[in-house]
Amino acid sequence: MVGLGEWLRGGDSAGADASVPAPVEDWRGALGALVARPVGGPSNAEVVSFLARLGLPGLLGGLDGPGLIDRLDALEQLKAAAAAEQARVQVEFALLCEAGMDPRAAALESRTGRAAARVGERSASAQIALARRVSPARGARLLAASRRLVADLPCTLGALSAGQLSEDRAVWVAEGVEVLSPDARAVVDEALAGHPRRLEGLGDRGVQDAVRAAVDAVDDSGRCQIFCVRGDGRI
Repeated sequence: MVGLGEWLRGGDSAGADASVPAPVEDWRGALGALVARPVGGPSNAEVVSFLARLGLPGLLGGLDGPGLIDRLDALEQLKAAAAAEQARVQVEFALLCEAGMDPRAAALESRTGRAAARVGERSASAQIALARRVSPARGARLLAASRRLVADLPCTLGALSAGQLSEDRAVWVAEGVEVLSPDARAVVDEALAGHPRRLEGLGDRGVQDAVRAAVDAVDDSGRCQIFCVRGDGRI
C-alpha cells in the first residue's frame, strides 16, 4: 500500500499518469490515514491534490456494491474529520486576528478605532464565512462552536475527528452547553461523546433531545447544590 502523501500526489512513481486511478485498497488506506490525522498531517497542497483525484473519471469502476458503500462511509468519515480540522483552524485564525497578526484585521482596527479583540473576532468570523462559503451569521456561529469544541469538549471534538459524529451534531452539542460553566460542559461532553456509540443510531431529533437532557441534568444538579448551600445559611 502506498503512503498517503504518495497517493495524494498520484503514486510513488515520478512519471505516473495522474489520469489513472489508484487501486481500490490504496484509496481506503489513504482515507484512513487522513481521518486518523497523522502527526504533521497532510499539507495544503496534498489536500488540494486529494480533492482533485476524487473526481478522476473511472475511479469508481473497480468497485462493486459493497465497495461503493464502503467508499461512501469512508467519505462521510472524511467530511467529519475535515470539519474537526476546520474547527481547529478557525480557532487558531481567530487568535491570530485578535492578536493583531492578521493584516486585514489590523487594517480594520486602525480604520475603526475599536478594541483589537472585538475587531479581530469580527474579522475572523467574516473571513471564515468567506472561506467556507456561508453567510456572516453562519461564520460567527461556526467560530463560536469551534471555540467551545477546542477548549471545553475534547470528547466531542475527538468523535468528530474520528468520523463518528457529523459537524452539525458537534455544533448542536457546542451550542447546547453554552449556558454551562466549563466544568459542567466537561460533564456533558463525557456523557454524550465519551463513548463512541453513545449517539449512534439516533436521528437528528434524538441527538438534539439527548443534548438537552444532558444539559438539563447538569443544570438541575447545579441549581440543587446552590439551593442546598443557601438553605444551610452559608451564603
